[in-house]
Amino acid sequence: MKGIQHYQVCILQTVSWLSKRAGKRYCYPSQAALVEILATSYQIKRCRRTLNYHLSSLEQLGYLRRIRRTHTGGNGEIAFASTIYVLCKRGFNLLGRMFRVLTQAGVAAWGRVKKIAHEDNWPRVQSLLSGIGRAIPPG
Repeated sequence: MKGIQHYQVCILQTVSWLSKRAGKRYCYPSQAALVEILATSYQIKRCRRTLNYHLSSLEQLGYLRRIRRTHTGGNGEIAFASTIYVLCKRGFNLLGRMFRVLTQAGVAAWGRVKKIAHEDNWPRVQSLLSGIGRAIPPG
């Protein structure tokens, strides 16, 4: 994952999750909604300006595509609508590689959990299991 930051991976995961939840290959959350989801699901608090910086970077690197939508308002002026976010093939590949690595790590971790459980150390097992899923957005 050279050249991509943790916050950017969280953005990609959020866009992927929102797209899957809508049953489409794209999503169109507001920037405020993205900031809120990142803050609640990943405990990463950033401002909209920082979010835009990272979205621009992801778009330049080819992980994400943004389609800005506009329409003409009642007074003839251009009004901005929500932006459509589409995960590119490179973004899907990155998330797929990460999923495979985490799955393999999870299998190894499960082996450790089973070993600890046999040692009658159940409180430690519960603390390990409670940490699973904290970074997954609610669905």
